Amino acid sequence: MLSFQISDSGRKINIDCDAKGMAILLGVLAKLVGARASHVHLWTVGASGGVLNDKTPSGDEAVPEVIINYQEGD
Repeated sequence: MLSFQISDSGRKINIDCDAKGMAILLGVLAKLVGARASHVHLWTVGASGGVLNDKTPSGDEAVPEVIINYQEGD
């Protein structure tokens, strides 16, 4: 399970995950490290058959797409 939800009028991002979801997230982040600049899109299963859950554990709608941008600092 891996889901993202925006809360507190956009002031917070909640990430809900289990061991499998954590492994997915860590794997995606690890692939980005070392690239000078890159990004990855994570989608919900409902949006495009991706790896994110459509709902949070509490049954709320989850964010359907998460984009993680990576750029090495100077």
